Amino acid sequence: MIARLLSGGVQGSSEYRDYQDALVKRNASLILALLRCEYFGGHLPQLDELVTMLRVPKAVLTSSLESLTRGKFLEHDEEGYHFIPVTEDLPRIAFFCNQSLVSNHYGVIQDYLIGAEESFREFGYRMIIRDDFTSVGSKLNIAKRLWDEGVHGFVFSGFAEPRIRQWVLESRIPAIVVGNATLYQQDLARVCADNVGGVQQMLRYLVSQGHTEIACYAVGLENYHGIQERARSFEFGIEEMGMTPIRDLMFREVHSPDVARKASEIFLKIPIRPTAILCLSDREAFELMNELRASGIEIPRQVSIVGFENSMNAHISDPPLTSVEIFAVEMGRVAASFMKNEIQMRQIPVSMVLPAKVIVRQSIHPKGIAIANLIAERAKKTTKIPLPEM
Repeated sequence: MIARLLSGGVQGSSEYRDYQDALVKRNASLILALLRCEYFGGHLPQLDELVTMLRVPKAVLTSSLESLTRGKFLEHDEEGYHFIPVTEDLPRIAFFCNQSLVSNHYGVIQDYLIGAEESFREFGYRMIIRDDFTSVGSKLNIAKRLWDEGVHGFVFSGFAEPRIRQWVLESRIPAIVVGNATLYQQDLARVCADNVGGVQQMLRYLVSQGHTEIACYAVGLENYHGIQERARSFEFGIEEMGMTPIRDLMFREVHSPDVARKASEIFLKIPIRPTAILCLSDREAFELMNELRASGIEIPRQVSIVGFENSMNAHISDPPLTSVEIFAVEMGRVAASFMKNEIQMRQIPVSMVLPAKVIVRQSIHPKGIAIANLIAERAKKTTKIPLPEM
């Protein structure tokens, strides 16, 4: 994904160089966090294997590894790069993720990890990662074993199932949920994004640019609380502004590549197409843009596309994606700070909502005009009506 986007970037431009620098720094932070958490078993994989795992261009990844070498975190010889472990006996915190961290291609969960690991280390703790669950039962068994082995607490990324929460409460275990997948539980403290505020800000910006026909593209409405909250905020915000929500692209089914294709086909059949589409995550925005472009739709000339989460790929998608920043790294840091206090003295299970901010890029037409609608309206006015024969 990143390699393809980078290949479309304007080589040599200041924006392109800034993004490459940020990508190098971000991947260096991710690799260091994974190594410190013993995600690779204490041994750094070979460069080609890392490229495949992290889906980052080899040149960028090499720069990240060189940066870690200069920082004395890695050694480099003819056989490759090697992690320099620091011998320390620190109390451990477990970071649980329901999906593979290295397959999380849009990076939000990785950003939670980076922020949490850096903060826990400052507080004198060492994190370990588990993302190899096959069921809620296996997740619970692994958690129980780690607790018996002396882990001091748990950070649950996204999902904290009822059985897990019940065990945590009954055993009085320090724990927190970070992310937007499990928002409505009140058993454990949670750190999440301002989904409502972020959507409202984006809608106001779209309207300020002249958009009044706005659709929402949502996937996973059946399963993800954060997506549900963003969808409700979209509908409420549109109605509050006196407009009609366009719901044609809202799906209850879980994510798959076929959903974006289906959404593109539906979009093409809408008689008067929306001038803008609010995608409820950046991943959905990237996939929808690809499908629309394959169908001959020009973005943003014919439709503006915006996302949510401001992932690292938003800088260099084609076109660069306007998105809502949710400050995912900071969410990880806030979770670690709460956990430090929770370990020392049991805390009230509060909900901590970080602010959201619209980041404007080139995926919105500057005047909010969708050419597709103009063409459709013009075609209506010039339709030839057959006259009766004389």
